[in-house]
Amino acid sequence: MSPRPAGQWNSRALAFGGALVVFAGCGGGGSQTDVGAGGATGTGGAAAGTGGASGVDGGSGGTNADGGATTPAKQLVAGPAHLLGTPTSACSQTIAGAATADHWCAFTLPDTVLGKTDLWVVDVEKAAASGPAKCDGSDANCLRLSTNLWTSQPDTGPAHPYSHHFYGQTLIFYTGAPSTAAFNGPIMAWRPGWPVARQISSDMAISCDGYPASDVALCFDNGALTVAPAHFDLRGGRLGTGTLPVADTIYPVTTTGAMQWSVAFSPAGDYLAYSTGGTTATDKETLYAYKVDDVGSVDKRLTVGTGLSQWDIGLDGKHWYFMRNYNYPPDNSAIDPTGTLTVADFPGGGNETTLAPNVGTYVFLGADGVDRGVAFLDQITGGKGTYKVMADISKPATVVTVAAGVSDAVPSDDGRFTYIKTEIDAKSGLGNAILVKNDGSSTCTLAPGTTADFYGAPFLAHAALVFWADNINVNTGAAEGWRASTNACADKQKFADLLDFWFPVGDVGLIYSDNATGATSTLRFVKLGAGGQ
Repeated sequence: MSPRPAGQWNSRALAFGGALVVFAGCGGGGSQTDVGAGGATGTGGAAAGTGGASGVDGGSGGTNADGGATTPAKQLVAGPAHLLGTPTSACSQTIAGAATADHWCAFTLPDTVLGKTDLWVVDVEKAAASGPAKCDGSDANCLRLSTNLWTSQPDTGPAHPYSHHFYGQTLIFYTGAPSTAAFNGPIMAWRPGWPVARQISSDMAISCDGYPASDVALCFDNGALTVAPAHFDLRGGRLGTGTLPVADTIYPVTTTGAMQWSVAFSPAGDYLAYSTGGTTATDKETLYAYKVDDVGSVDKRLTVGTGLSQWDIGLDGKHWYFMRNYNYPPDNSAIDPTGTLTVADFPGGGNETTLAPNVGTYVFLGADGVDRGVAFLDQITGGKGTYKVMADISKPATVVTVAAGVSDAVPSDDGRFTYIKTEIDAKSGLGNAILVKNDGSSTCTLAPGTTADFYGAPFLAHAALVFWADNINVNTGAAEGWRASTNACADKQKFADLLDFWFPVGDVGLIYSDNATGATSTLRFVKLGAGGQ
């Protein structure tokens, strides 16, 4: 359970090579979710196809989300094209107010210079309508953005091809000579309508992230992480014609190795918020916020408070959530986290109110800008705590105790249910799977023992069904895919024998892989009826 209800790198992301192909007549795309250091993946938008092809707008082949037949596949780009990013971030996402409704996909082609790789983007709709794009510099529907794409796969930090990808309408990619070391170099951005890509970092950046809802980005730059105290520069703000301004120097760890920093954009993308420790052991973590157009102007920066940790901005953009008196457990220690969960007005930090003491971690209930309260684990001992739900933060006394001995919890977007684990195998990380109603009225077991996990979001958008992976092969990662009704765990059904990921499509259906061998898999889409039938 994490206080950051955001995406994370998909370790099962797929890369395909060959001609780039679009399948017309597919369902609509979704949205992405951003996370701070390290990047993020999202849902919807572009979905990888099979046999070296890529589909866009939510699926490929067979039938579309409305149940009708798709039109024949159309070639977009000839030659040995390889998609960048992941199945959900290889192409731009359509958002309200965007300069174009077209989708652009990022891919590579070999450069004329041996050992170098070119990055290109193609306008999917225009290329599908007029025939394969001419990726030779003569076609405005296919643009070359770099002749020196960074193609390394080090053990830490950005890695090719996944780290070059779209955040909404913003493509962020890394350039420079291959290296076995972690990336340290110039990072570029491009948005539809720009004739060329623009450098947004210094020449010594660590990584950068975009934000799906707006034309803003942030970068981790000029790192000195092996000295004491470790530090790096945080750049951020609205994408313009040059490098992003420096917001501050971040001191990310305490003297005991505990993390004491975070960064996020507000839901609307109009504020950049961050926290940092200081140069000495006595400096407390302090939370700041800038309007995105004021980043770098210290006289316009808001100081929200000192001694705040594990903070986040509410889904509705109206509140801060944070921990007071957090104990900062040292990295890899057996000390359980604890602090006082607190809420305050965003962005100024006024009207601070205590929600609950002795909280180890928390997560929001809700999605798509709708705040349905907060869930948290308190009194954590040995990695397990009591799972509680507060559906109305204006009434802290109305907290509901849902389950005890919980080690992990993932709530549904509508706030009604939570997938929890109460047993975890220390070696494999696998656990049991239990479904609870967040009003505390019922509990049912999906999978006993320590053989289960989830390979995608556990719930449909309105939680008619719950999904889990069971009998997981710890060597290959392939698992049985299971589903059940959230009504008392009824109607359990196995839907896959060798599963390695799934993506719910709202309440409409499920995209998932089956017959996974480690090298190939079968991509399937199942359409669901009313109530998840």
